[in-house]
Amino acid sequence: MTFNLKMKFDNFFIKLQKKSFQKKLKITNLTLSLLSILFLTNIVIEVEQDFNFFNLTFVEFLFCLFYYLSNALLWISFMRNNYSGSTKEYFYNWAYSKIGKYIPGGLMVFSVRFNQKIEKNKDPKNIFYGVLEEQFLTPAVAIISISFTFIFYNFFENQFIFFGSTMLAFYVFKKFYDKYSRNYTSLINSNLLFLTHLNLNFLFFFFVSDNLGIENSFQFALLYFLAASLAIVFVGIPAGIGVREIIFYFISGSLLMDSYVFSMMIRVRIILLIFDLIFGLIGIIGTFSEKRD
Repeated sequence: MTFNLKMKFDNFFIKLQKKSFQKKLKITNLTLSLLSILFLTNIVIEVEQDFNFFNLTFVEFLFCLFYYLSNALLWISFMRNNYSGSTKEYFYNWAYSKIGKYIPGGLMVFSVRFNQKIEKNKDPKNIFYGVLEEQFLTPAVAIISISFTFIFYNFFENQFIFFGSTMLAFYVFKKFYDKYSRNYTSLINSNLLFLTHLNLNFLFFFFVSDNLGIENSFQFALLYFLAASLAIVFVGIPAGIGVREIIFYFISGSLLMDSYVFSMMIRVRIILLIFDLIFGLIGIIGTFSEKRD
């Protein structure tokens, strides 16, 4: 039975590389992406009518942009390490897939990432493993980092302790993760990019928290980052909508008034939705404007 499953798995990836299958995948992705855009736009408009969250500060915009670009560079690095190929095409493909987070199960993220040209002698299964790593490695390291930070913060009470904790957590996790043999170059091998992406994620949450006027914004941002990382376990929920907010509410409810908690949840979610829409549209336009065989 295990052998049959492996055969089906391998046959799927062989079929995936065929031009006819790629064309069908392209049409499917476009249809799903248009539905996602309508869904996201509707959410943003409805929430904006009640809360007026379009007034992004420059710092929030800048760090969210850097966070997204670090994610893009991490994925481009993975693809170039495993497939060489076009940096521009890999960027458009990554950006396009940001819309796919809102399809249940994240299926569209996989379908978009697979819908790109790679050399025939290269194994497309590596893309599958890369998406799984992108989904789970950062949250795993983040959870360890946040745990270290709360432990060390009791002794040092320095906000910069998080950056040191990320390095410690990263190398502890990498030492364990590297024990498992892989036939591809892992995302975690891009040490500097991985750590930069992780820290920019936290800094974005921190500046949103700080701009809301929250007194203990450092701890508040850590709790939100913890909730966002734990929510990734619920892989069937589109982009973890609702899950991270519920977790965040329960772990931070005793720290601050509900008004601050809800403001943080809504503001972060709306900013991320807007950036997903922007990058998703860039990816769609770039992908379909590229000349492809």
